[in-house]
Amino acid sequence: MKYLITSILVIFTITLFAIPGAFAIFPDPEKDPRHYLVRYYTEPDYQAWFDKNYPNDTIEDKVGYSKKIVTDDYYVSPFGFAVEPPKDWDIEVSPSAMADDEGNVEAGLVGFTHFRASDCNSYSSQVIVWYDDVKKQSDWQGQGITSWSDLDLLWYFGETMIFDEQSNLKITDQSVTKVSNDEYIVRYDFTDSNILPPDEECPNKLNVTLKNSMIYFLEPGGEAFEFIYSAEPQDYDTDISEINKMLKTFHTGKTQKLSDLLADYAPEVKSAAAESNVGCGPGTIMVNGVCELKQEVKSEPIQTSENCGPGTTMVNGVCELKEASKSTSMFIEPLYIIIAVVAIGGAIGAIAVAKRGSKSVEPKEQPKEEPKEQLSRFCENCGNQLKPTAKFCGKCGTQHS
Repeated sequence: MKYLITSILVIFTITLFAIPGAFAIFPDPEKDPRHYLVRYYTEPDYQAWFDKNYPNDTIEDKVGYSKKIVTDDYYVSPFGFAVEPPKDWDIEVSPSAMADDEGNVEAGLVGFTHFRASDCNSYSSQVIVWYDDVKKQSDWQGQGITSWSDLDLLWYFGETMIFDEQSNLKITDQSVTKVSNDEYIVRYDFTDSNILPPDEECPNKLNVTLKNSMIYFLEPGGEAFEFIYSAEPQDYDTDISEINKMLKTFHTGKTQKLSDLLADYAPEVKSAAAESNVGCGPGTIMVNGVCELKQEVKSEPIQTSENCGPGTTMVNGVCELKEASKSTSMFIEPLYIIIAVVAIGGAIGAIAVAKRGSKSVEPKEQPKEEPKEQLSRFCENCGNQLKPTAKFCGKCGTQHS
């Protein structure tokens, strides 16, 4: 048994060193979380790898960082949320968005607009963000409501789709997604017909058919952020994919600018990024006021403990064989598999042999020999045949021993 245990430990050790990727840990607890954040936000290949392998996690949550990293493209609201709108869209903060003394908001917090030329015969579309403290406004305490989970959310917010001057309401999709404990996303997609009243610029009513999306981000504690988008069908179909991307970036809580992170943790990365954004063309940087070709700087190779196996490298988010090792490493992975199979098989075989050797072998049952029949005898006096066990002759009475 002593030799068996020693053999198993040796086999396990060989397997551990032969297949290191199988025992890798991501993220490495010994590394600063900012190491991963800098790589994610400055290396497109690394970002593609992470998004492919961890589609349901953010890099901040995965590495345990309490702040959301935001770039200059983000809009950070004084109302405690951040979102990255589509590029080149106009951002308009309503002067009526700030709450009054009682916490009431008379207008949307902010609007994101894809500018298009419009006239009195077309509808000007915009994504408008609203905020509401539903718990306070709806008196949850008086109704015995403690959390969002106490409510039928699709029914609760369903009436918000209905308003004056509207007809032909048709819901095309509706859903509730639980993000985490008492944090939900409620969404309605619908079409309707509207009669828009005249105003100073357009004196006539406008009859228009619209496609709409209403998305509620429900926060623990009863707060809600609502995104509303209404547009004519051709504009909606053009914009909705960009809007969906924007919704995925929605975040409430603390944020930190990427530029600040780089300044604190990787100033050399920030310096390189700043030099490349001073009006020079692609592949050039500003040096002493003159655009020069950017020197090729090798970035830190992606660690095998975080993504690709030995002999491979990340190319456009996919692990591929390194050029220099394609011919010599064709059988690396099969070799690892063979080593693992042999190791496991050897361990199982050793255990089986030990089990058989630890028990005494039951002897086979030997066949019993039939007793040989004794030969017949004859009387010496009269020659009469005697039985094998007879002591007297049955014919003449002679005694036999």
